[in-house]
Amino acid sequence: MKTTRRQFARSVGAAAVLIAPLTLADSKSPDAEAGLVKAEFGQYLSAEELEKIRKDLAESAPLLETFRAVKLANGDEPDWTFSAMAKR
Repeated sequence: MKTTRRQFARSVGAAAVLIAPLTLADSKSPDAEAGLVKAEFGQYLSAEELEKIRKDLAESAPLLETFRAVKLANGDEPDWTFSAMAKR
């Protein structure tokens, strides 16, 4: 049976809905995040590289918690606006 684009889109959407809460819930700890990196890229990384990634994630965890603690409203504007240097 041939799969249509609509059926494929529905199955991808359903998979994303099922997987996203699991990965977001687990990704709070640095070890869980390192596990996700290992599962996705472990075949390309050495044990030393994986340990370095885990260490970096553990060191940045307090900073990330600080960022997550800031609650933004829908209407909050960015602190700065990017503009390309037009004058030369």
